[in-house]
Amino acid sequence: MLDQLANLWVSLDSAQRRNLVLLGAITLAALLGTVIWSNRTSYGSLYSNLPTEEAAAIVEYLRSQNINYRLTDGGGTIQVDYARLYELRLELAQQGLPRTAASTGFEIFDRSGLPGTEFSNTVNYQRALEGELARSINSLVTVHSARVHLVLPHYDLYSGDQPASASVVLDTQYGGSLTNSQIQGIAHLVSSAVRGLQPTQVTIVDSSSNILNSPASSTSAGGLSAQQIEAERDFERNLRDQLQAMLDQTVGPHNSIVQVQVALDFDTEQISSDTTEPLSGPGAISQEHLIKEEYDSRAAPPGAVPGYAPESSTEGGSYSSEEQARIYHHSRIHKEIQKAPGKIQRLTVAAIIDSELKDISPRQIRDLLAAAAGIDAARGDTITVEQMALQAKDIAKKQVEETEKAAAALHSSQRTQTILRYGITLLLAVIFAGGVLMGSRQLSSALREVGPLPSSAQPSPHADSQPRAPTPQDDSQPVGPTSADQYVDQLQQQAPEVLARQISIMMETEDE
Repeated sequence: MLDQLANLWVSLDSAQRRNLVLLGAITLAALLGTVIWSNRTSYGSLYSNLPTEEAAAIVEYLRSQNINYRLTDGGGTIQVDYARLYELRLELAQQGLPRTAASTGFEIFDRSGLPGTEFSNTVNYQRALEGELARSINSLVTVHSARVHLVLPHYDLYSGDQPASASVVLDTQYGGSLTNSQIQGIAHLVSSAVRGLQPTQVTIVDSSSNILNSPASSTSAGGLSAQQIEAERDFERNLRDQLQAMLDQTVGPHNSIVQVQVALDFDTEQISSDTTEPLSGPGAISQEHLIKEEYDSRAAPPGAVPGYAPESSTEGGSYSSEEQARIYHHSRIHKEIQKAPGKIQRLTVAAIIDSELKDISPRQIRDLLAAAAGIDAARGDTITVEQMALQAKDIAKKQVEETEKAAAALHSSQRTQTILRYGITLLLAVIFAGGVLMGSRQLSSALREVGPLPSSAQPSPHADSQPRAPTPQDDSQPVGPTSADQYVDQLQQQAPEVLARQISIMMETEDE
């Protein structure tokens, strides 16, 4: 087989050899490209937004374990093979990396041996409490990392109890922002874990040095606290959404705009009253004292001793005396009324409807909004409805078009990537198949040009390893295609090695 291939290569001209080498190179490149494309590594982000020290420690561990990695975002993001992403996170967590996520909690007392001094125990307790609070805050979905610093209350002989305070540094997920309710939740979480700490004494700062909560910000310039301002904003937001939803169903979306402003009374009022009312009827008398005296001519004068008859009496005289004293029951009513804060002092509603609307009037809109919002003129509430041209519909239409364009571009990009991926694979397969097909055609063409080899050049399995001379044939039967000379010429052109071998065999035979 190798001899036949060698003979075939010798029989080819330079152009055929060049084409065959080119096809082999293309086929080999296609195979290598297919192997590389199928075995390429898909990277995933192991950690992102890492400090330089943390990234250096993680990279050192990956190098020690001979794990391939890739750095992006200026070294702040480390990417590894996606197939080992979660496994490596567990391994790094076991090694205590990254250290910013590992806070020391109350397990610090498990590692301690002999009991320390009062100062060391106090410091360890503060470190443990700070670590546990940082872990609790890190467990929140919107928080990426947090650090907590506490000033624990202590008793001073001259000044008494010192107030507690705390400061929290937050790094939110993907640089997002926290709502006021979330900030207050973190402040109450920290204050509830420390004795004597008030939520207003918790200072919260984000990674951009923005103050989210502090004692100074607990009260605004107008005397309202942050919670009270948030309550007003929530009331306005809820009422505006309700009124806007009603108008959208009435006049259609993007044809109206509603704004609400409210002033709430946060003063707490407590009323205590006592009312006393007299009773009537038989059971109304609590105590009664009656005295009644009557005298006539035969009776003894006032001051006479009973049983002693006076010598003389006044004739024709009489005496009568009556005294009454009554104490009545009284009903007593005690009332204590405590009014909760949040009463509406004044409500203002303003609405704008599109001038293109002709089927409904501003007066009808005003009546609907007044009934839905509970407008009270005696309280000083006002409502205003105007009709003018709005651009909200055009803006919404442009936003929808931009969103659709962005979605279409994303879909097109994904489809292009998919087509490119499968197209490259198909192209490599076509190149490989074309190379094989063209190679087979070149081989077939070369074999046809060589023609069938003489029978003496094809040794039989039982023949000796040495080639034998061809058997003489009759003159009547042509030796080659037309004659012996033509056969020799053809054999010299197509298989000169076979011809030389036959000549050497013939010369050895003659010598014998």
